[in-house]
Parts: sequence; structure tokens; C-alpha cells
Amino acid sequence: VVDYGSWLGPIARFLLGILHFFYNLIPNYGVGIILLTILVKIALFPLVWKSAISMRKLQIVAPKMKSIREKYKDDKYRMNAEMMALYKTEKVNPVGGCLPLLLQMPVFFALYRVFFVSIELRHAPFFLWITDLSSHDRFLVTPILMTLLMWLQQHLTPLPPIDEDNEAMKMQRSMMKWMPIMFGAIMLFLP
Repeated sequence: VVDYGSWLGPIARFLLGILHFFYNLIPNYGVGIILLTILVKIALFPLVWKSAISMRKLQIVAPKMKSIREKYKDDKYRMNAEMMALYKTEKVNPVGGCLPLLLQMPVFFALYRVFFVSIELRHAPFFLWITDLSSHDRFLVTPILMTLLMWLQQHLTPLPPIDEDNEAMKMQRSMMKWMPIMFGAIMLFLP
């Protein structure tokens, strides 16, 4: 009766089966969700690692890419040919950082679908003040805690130094500054 979606359905039902398994071990859906999340993160870690390695390699090659762009800014064909040669000699793939992240998206969408649609979580208690996993935290402790932890995590992650002419880096820094607040506001009234 519950619709998990057409193409996400099999993944969502598989994740729900794992959630039920954890619930049978420890009869608390909150703990089951935490264990399922840890399991999904462990299963997807190789993709995250590959993406991080690829992005790091591209970051190292970035100065060479910048010089090629400046040198051949009027000749797009030559610039693309030089870039492809650089990718080949440095053994980097510009899509290598994004592709592993794209492969994770169906799993995360299916996981969201499981939490959003599953009837099992309705009126399921977790601990202390969280008496219903399908309603928002009425004391707002979890969204505030998430916002603070996200802010802390971003400040522990080193960012490359900002260039005066690098508009993308300025934009990324600005986005990183406001992201925890935006996510905190979004999560205030979500279950």
C-alpha cells in the first residue's frame, strides 16, 4: 500500500528491510535509523573517498589549468586540446569528483523516501523528549545542535586561500558561511 516510488522503490524497500533488521535487534527506531545511517555511510565511503582523491588531484593541477586558460583564452579549440592533454599527462578526470557523488544520490533519495513514507516511524519514541519520530522537535534541540555541529565541521575543514580574482572561491566561502544557518532554518519544523 505504501508507495516508495517506481525507480527508487527497490532501493527504499531494501533500506527499510535493513531498518527492520536493526529494529529487531534493538527495539528502538531512532537507534535503528542511526545504525542504518552509519551502515549507508560505510557502504558509500569508497565513492566518497574516490571523489575526494579526484578533487584533490584537480586542486593540485588547478594552477596549470589557469595558465592554459590565460594563454589560450582567445582560441577555445586550442585551449580545450591543451586541457585534455594536461588531464592525460596528470592522470586526472574533471568528472571524477562529481560522478561518485551522483552515484550516491539514488541511495540518499531512497533513504529520505523511507523516512518520509514509512508508517512504522509514526508515534515511535526515541529517547528523552523525542516521543514521536514523525514530528518535529518541539524544544528545537536537534536542529540547533545540527546547525552548531555543521558550523563547527566547516570551521575545522581547511579551505584554500582566497584569490582576489577568484570569484568562485569568494562565492564558495560565502555559501559555506550561510549554509549552516539555512539548513538550520529548513530543519526547524521537519521531523
